[in-house]
Amino acid sequence: MNTAEQNSAEILAATPTVTVTLPGSFCTWLDGTGLAQGQDDSDPECKALRLAYDAAPLRRNGKSYYVKITTGDDAVLKVLAEYGGYCNDSNIDEPDAAEVRAAHIVEARAIAARKELRAAQEAARAQQAVEAEPANAHDADEPIPAEVLAAAPGTVIVTHDHGMKHDVWRDGGGLGALFDETPANLARGGWAAWSPKCSNKGGIIGFYATKEEAAAAVAEAWPAPAAEEPAPADPEPEELDVHVVSYLGGKVHTLMPGQEEHPYPLCRGGGMNQQVTKFRITSEPLSCSRCVEYARRRAARASA
Repeated sequence: MNTAEQNSAEILAATPTVTVTLPGSFCTWLDGTGLAQGQDDSDPECKALRLAYDAAPLRRNGKSYYVKITTGDDAVLKVLAEYGGYCNDSNIDEPDAAEVRAAHIVEARAIAARKELRAAQEAARAQQAVEAEPANAHDADEPIPAEVLAAAPGTVIVTHDHGMKHDVWRDGGGLGALFDETPANLARGGWAAWSPKCSNKGGIIGFYATKEEAAAAVAEAWPAPAAEEPAPADPEPEELDVHVVSYLGGKVHTLMPGQEEHPYPLCRGGGMNQQVTKFRITSEPLSCSRCVEYARRRAARASA
């Protein structure tokens, strides 16, 4: 595969597409229309649907058949939904039950596919925008100044590059640049602030009276650095010395850990869904032989 073919294949693979299955009854009707026969090719949207329909493989399922159209063109889906309606309308005088059912199916599938395609296209555009955005305004081939590397996390640093240009940094990454135009005594402010994150023409955020104000504006154009999450606390040790007893009386059990709100025994005596036996917390000593044995084993493990 040559370079042009490879680029074409990559673009095609990155283009969102959807697939609509057309029942055989609808295809039989569509084959008799001017669209399928190429008579409506003067309309670009009709021609696009015809080409997509002609390229779609015919598949068989027993005695019936169906056609699967795959497209990334919203116009194809729009016309397909319209023809689903036309097929339904054409069956008013002499209705064909199979065609009417197929027409409703095609119309619904085409409408749903349009929504799916639009969502996929929006997601693709958003992903392309993210990939196009520079993650760092600093040229990777140039060394990072030592004062930038030594700065405390989150600190905005401004270093002189050359001439009028100054670079703005935070956490070792370049955020943008400042241009010192103060010698010109401009009324609009002598410090021009630029950032690759700015959507204004040329990436100019604005003009400021001081270097500090301009640097702050560049930093604000970028998302705030994520705060470090605190290390997870050690889990609380399980409290297994809480006891429960049925409201009806009986043996005293160990409480199942974490079930203080809806108590039930560690030995799972009684219904776990609490639809049969209800338990309450008690200070009475254990009397359930199974829970007593569990307690003995825990004590042995703890002393080992």
